[in-house]
Amino acid sequence: MLIASRGEIALWSLNPWEQLWRVPSPASSFANLVWSTDDSVLLVRYRSLGVVLLDPATGHHLATVPLSKPRSVAPVEEVLPSLKGRISQGDGRWELWPFPEPDHSSPRESLARITSTTGLELVGAELVDTTPDPTGQ
Repeated sequence: MLIASRGEIALWSLNPWEQLWRVPSPASSFANLVWSTDDSVLLVRYRSLGVVLLDPATGHHLATVPLSKPRSVAPVEEVLPSLKGRISQGDGRWELWPFPEPDHSSPRESLARITSTTGLELVGAELVDTTPDPTGQ
């Protein structure tokens, strides 16, 4: 059973009755709790903050999807339970924003792609590769 108060969010087992985890609530406003379609993420919706994504196994914070139009009269931010996008409401308009597909490449490939695409480079940081290159180079 999932319980949210103004100060915390907690997951309880019903049989036996025991608390599995408890985390502080990131906002003091009312929270609307929704499970993702595949039960892999807990979506915690706050009117004043946006949507906070929690790991349902541990309660650890995974991400925050902030309000995209916080200065609107009644902004709304919803993450779809499918985790494929979000719906934003503000300034009298509703908008559907898709999320990008997950990156399934290796960290090495992702970093190389990002640095070559953006022209960025790591400066002043030591990045140590602890796994051998799969190509043997």
